[in-house]
Amino acid sequence: MASKATKREAALGWTESLLSKAMPYEPGSPQCRVLIDCKGQIESMLLTLSRIDQTEAIRAQLMEVHHQLESLHGQYRRAAAGS
Repeated sequence: MASKATKREAALGWTESLLSKAMPYEPGSPQCRVLIDCKGQIESMLLTLSRIDQTEAIRAQLMEVHHQLESLHGQYRRAAAGS
């Protein structure tokens, strides 16, 4: 069983990995700006929560919401590129 410090380090690495893949802030539409801002707020929450024990389930839910926002953002980017 991993120690609390090891779990926390793994969670932080997971969050840092997410942040390193973040796209530059270049909204193409008002909707994209909102989605980018929301994803950034979730990333901030993930970093903050990674310092607290027993937040794994909450962080997993936040990651799912982040992925949903990323998917929606991709739809808006593709629609803008097709215009």
